[in-house]
Amino acid sequence: MSKLSITDAIRTILLDNEDIANRLRHTDNNGDITYNFLPLYAPDGTTGDFILFKRDKFDLERSKMGIAQEKCEIILNVVCSDYEDGQQLAELVYQALEHHFTSPLDMTVELSDSSEDVATIKDTSGTAAVRYVQILYFTIK
Repeated sequence: MSKLSITDAIRTILLDNEDIANRLRHTDNNGDITYNFLPLYAPDGTTGDFILFKRDKFDLERSKMGIAQEKCEIILNVVCSDYEDGQQLAELVYQALEHHFTSPLDMTVELSDSSEDVATIKDTSGTAAVRYVQILYFTIK
């Protein structure tokens, strides 16, 4: 697996963390359990806390011998209805990812920046609600 599909590895790491998985767990109308770890955007009606992920950059460092290192950047948007809950979930994500891993990929994950924002999201009835967003930027080598 190359770092082009890094978000699969990040998803595995985060959902293996019981505290994070419990915060993102959602039971749909059929009783099926899903996790609100979503690529790029949250569809209208998304409920509960969730994380949006995006691979933002992918670089290959080359040497005369070929590819020396793959490096990419991902952005995780931790979205919660409560500001303090969002900070706590972002802290859990940071603690789970800031490491050198040998599985599912041999990689080093480092937090490179963070910021915060607010967003307005519609619930299933179309009512708009303010959500707090903790934005985490990770560099992966």
